[in-house]
Amino acid sequence: SYTEALQACVEYNNDWYALIIESKAIADIKLAAAFIQAQRKIFGASSKDVNILDPVETADIGSWLKDGGYDRTFLVYHKDADTDFPEAAWIGTQLPEVPGSNTWAFKGGAGVQISRLTSSNTSALNAKNVNYFTRVAGVNMFQTGCTSEGEWIDTMIFIDWVQARIQEQVFYRLATRKKIPMTQPGALIIEAEIRSVLDQGVRNGGIAEAPPY
Repeated sequence: SYTEALQACVEYNNDWYALIIESKAIADIKLAAAFIQAQRKIFGASSKDVNILDPVETADIGSWLKDGGYDRTFLVYHKDADTDFPEAAWIGTQLPEVPGSNTWAFKGGAGVQISRLTSSNTSALNAKNVNYFTRVAGVNMFQTGCTSEGEWIDTMIFIDWVQARIQEQVFYRLATRKKIPMTQPGALIIEAEIRSVLDQGVRNGGIAEAPPY
């Protein structure tokens, strides 16, 4: 199963962050989403299931992911999801960006055909926190840039970046000092490492300059 395969991947080499899978089966997407939810990673999926476009349908994969609060999974509706893999194009263009410096909304995806959607379709997709690729004012772009839970994809990535960098900085300081005393000066050493990451987060654009953190 995908659960067993992903567990084997993590145990063999956990040095990866974003996941996409070849399968578009709803059951497989559910398994992958549940696995990634317990990791500090993200999962991009896509589906051509027309039930997602039905505003009264509640058993589709978009509704299931939203109702489950999956904030580490994002779903793209696309009529050619099986062949275009829009989630792969989206991840490929956005993940190389410095966390905090970009948003995932309004971005292009080379090789992805646009979806021609009605206003009713987009309203249903927005209500279910499902992304889509369409043309606006002559520009092909992904909308809306959110996870299934409703949080922005770039926000989740930035949160993970902050956590990972703070862990690295504090660990490095602990591992390279003969002693960090349990005193106010010792606490300031650790604080300085944390602040260095947060300051970089401000420079990246992920933390507001004012009011200061």
